[in-house]
Amino acid sequence: MLNRQVLNIVANFSGVGARLIFSLAFNIAYFRLLGSEGYGLIGFYASLAALSSLFDLGLNQTTMREVARRGADGERAGELRVVVFTLQFVLGGIGLLLGLLVAVFARWIAASWFSVSQLAADDVTASVALMGAALALLFPANFFYATLIGLQRQVLSNVVIVAATAGRGALTLAALFAFGPSPVIFFSAQIAASAIETGVLGLVVWESLPASPQRPRFDIGLLKTTWKFTSGTWLAVTFAQVAMLGDKIILSTLLPLHLFGLYSLAVTVTSTLQRLAAPFTNSYFPYFVRLREEHRGDVLLGAYRQACEFASAIFLSAGLSLIAYAAPIAQLLSTDPADTVKLGWLLALLAAANTVNVEMALPFSLQFAHGITAIALRLNLALCVLYPAALVLLVPGYGMEAAAVLWLAANALMFPALIVMTHRIILPGQAWPWLVRTILLPGVGATAVSISGAAIMPGLSRLPTLIWLAFSGALALAVALLCAPETREIIFSRLGRRGSRR
Repeated sequence: MLNRQVLNIVANFSGVGARLIFSLAFNIAYFRLLGSEGYGLIGFYASLAALSSLFDLGLNQTTMREVARRGADGERAGELRVVVFTLQFVLGGIGLLLGLLVAVFARWIAASWFSVSQLAADDVTASVALMGAALALLFPANFFYATLIGLQRQVLSNVVIVAATAGRGALTLAALFAFGPSPVIFFSAQIAASAIETGVLGLVVWESLPASPQRPRFDIGLLKTTWKFTSGTWLAVTFAQVAMLGDKIILSTLLPLHLFGLYSLAVTVTSTLQRLAAPFTNSYFPYFVRLREEHRGDVLLGAYRQACEFASAIFLSAGLSLIAYAAPIAQLLSTDPADTVKLGWLLALLAAANTVNVEMALPFSLQFAHGITAIALRLNLALCVLYPAALVLLVPGYGMEAAAVLWLAANALMFPALIVMTHRIILPGQAWPWLVRTILLPGVGATAVSISGAAIMPGLSRLPTLIWLAFSGALALAVALLCAPETREIIFSRLGRRGSRR
C-alpha cells in the first residue's frame, strides 16, 4: 500500500505543478488580450470562486470520507452508489442556486462593484451573469474530484485535472482569437470548457464505481447520519478561512498601500508552503479512513508515522530554506534597499509561521478520518476571534511586522495544543515520539544545511543565486529525509533491494 500512497503523492505534486505552469502561461495571454479591465473581471471571478468554496457546507470533505469508508468493501457497492448519487444531487443543487443568485443580481453587481472606463456596462453585466453559470458548474466538478480522491484514484484525477486545465486554456484562447477578445467571449468559453470537464468527470466517476444490482437513489438518511461531521468540518474550515482572508482586509485598512503591497508579496511567496500539504492530505486522508474502517489500528499508526515523517521532511526543508535565505530572496524580489530589508524580515517570519501551520495538516486529517471535528473547530474558532482582534490592537502601533509576528504566534500556540489533543484521543502516549521523529530530527538536519549554506553563500547575480537556492534546498531535503527514522529505513531498504537485484 505504501507504493500506492507514494504514487498518489507524486501524481498530486505533478498535477499541482502542471496547473501552476498552465495557469501562469494562460493568464499572461488573457491579460494581454483582454487588457487590465477585462482581466480585472477574471480576478473578480477567481475571488468569487474561492469564496464559493465556503458554500459547499463541508460536503466535499464528507464525500471523501464516506466514499473511502465504503470503497474497500465490495459488499457495500450499493451504498457507495447511493452516497455518490445523494451528495452529487445536493452539491449540484447548491451550485445551481448560487449560480442563479449571481445571475439574478448581475446588473446590480456590475453597477455597484466595478468602476470601468473602457468596457461597456452591458458587457460587464453579461460577464457577471456568465460567472453565475461557471460557478454552478464548479460545484459538481469539485464533488467529482472529491469522489475520485475518496476512491484513491488520484493518478486518474490528476490526469483529468491537467487535461482539463490545458483544454480550458486552449479552448478559451481559440474563442478569443476567433470571435474577438472580450470578457463575454472569455466567460462563454469557460462555461463550455467547464461543461465538458464536468461531463467527463461524471462519466469517469460512475465508471469507477463498483457495479451493483441496486439502483442509485437519494437517501436523506445519509445527510442525517453525517450532519455532525459535515457541519463540524465546514465550520472549522470557515473559521480558518475567515481568519486568513480577514487579516488581508484588516491590514489593507491599517497599513499604507505601499506597505500592504510588500506584505501581500511576502504572503504570496510564503503561502507556497501551505500548498505542499494538499498532495499528502489528499493521498492519506482516504487511506486513514479505510484503515480505521477495517479496524487495523497498528497499520494506521505505522501509516500515519510514515506519512508525517515524509511530509515533514519536505515541509521543513522548504520552510527552513525560505527562512535562512530570506534576505537573498528579498533582493531577488525588490530593488529598493529599504524595502528589501523589510521584505526579508517578513519572508522569514511568515515562512516560519506557515511551516508550523502546514505541519498541522496530517494530524487534522487523522482527526477527520476518525470523525473528530471538535478539536479543529475550537482551535480555528479561537484563531478567528483572537487573531483579527490582535491585529487591530497591535498593527497601528508596531506596523506590518507585528502582523507577521502575530501569525507566527498564533500557529506556535495552536501547534502544541493540536498535537497533544490529537495523540491523547487517538494515539495515547505517542505525542513525544511523534515530535522527536517528525519535527526535531529532520528539523535539525534541514536547519544545519540551510544555515550553513546561507552563511557561506557568496555575493551572486540572479541566476547563480537561484541555482544556489535550489541546490541548498535539495540538499536540505535529502538530509531531512535521512534524519527521519521511518523514511531513512524505507530509503535504505529500497536501495538494498535494488543492489541485491543487480
